[in-house]
Amino acid sequence: MRFPKVRLVGISVNLVTKNQLLDFFQTSIEHQSKVVVGAHNMHSVYLAQRDKSIREFYEVCDLAYVDGMPLVWMAEALDLPISSEHRVAFLDWYDDFFRMAAANKWRLFYLGGAAESSKNFEKVLHDRYPGLQACVHHGYVRDYDVETLCKQINKFKPHAVFVGMGMPIQEKFIVDAVPYLKTSLIFAGGAMLEYLTGEERAAPRWMGPLGLEWLYRLVHSPKRLAYRYLVEPTKIFPLFVRELFQDRDYLGKRFMGKPEEALVCKADK
Repeated sequence: MRFPKVRLVGISVNLVTKNQLLDFFQTSIEHQSKVVVGAHNMHSVYLAQRDKSIREFYEVCDLAYVDGMPLVWMAEALDLPISSEHRVAFLDWYDDFFRMAAANKWRLFYLGGAAESSKNFEKVLHDRYPGLQACVHHGYVRDYDVETLCKQINKFKPHAVFVGMGMPIQEKFIVDAVPYLKTSLIFAGGAMLEYLTGEERAAPRWMGPLGLEWLYRLVHSPKRLAYRYLVEPTKIFPLFVRELFQDRDYLGKRFMGKPEEALVCKADK
């Protein structure tokens, strides 16, 4: 499946809705493809300006969806063909995906978290999604040989692999692991474990479309997240202003696809 793509503030993102994303996951598994899936928010945009491993990760991504309303607002201000339905966060699609996985007997492998948290997470998945085949391995693997670790993962014969080590460690690992992993879907999992085990508080879902999730997280973890939410955006704003006042003909070229395809998922011929 092929999705329209737009460029803004130094990054490229695909225009995809939640249902299209889920269809893409299912199709990739059914066709036994190997695809790397990432997401972009203000934090990833900030890191992409400064960290080579982050840029390399998005270069190998087959799909990078929008996970943050500020990116939607900036794209709208730049007259790019985007809408709020293209903002898709992990917390909005994981439950549907895990239920699909249980129903279709897909095997999911999660790499991340501390040893004790990983054991708890595996139990949470099995309890919450009866029939789900899931295996969890702790994320303290910096001294591991990547090829050897991938062989351990491949023994489980996973349909999907989530890597949740935090940015940019998880992205660097995925780039190194892609040649060795035998799976259909490879995700940068972020704080998935922490959210699903309750170690991290998830904002009410109504806050997402309003662009207020960052405020919820900041209130609950001010010391850890103050720089991310209060300082990092100021580093991105100059990029946005520069693009806002660039020639409109140039801006039009940043939509990588036909305008009439902007909101439609097209299948490759």
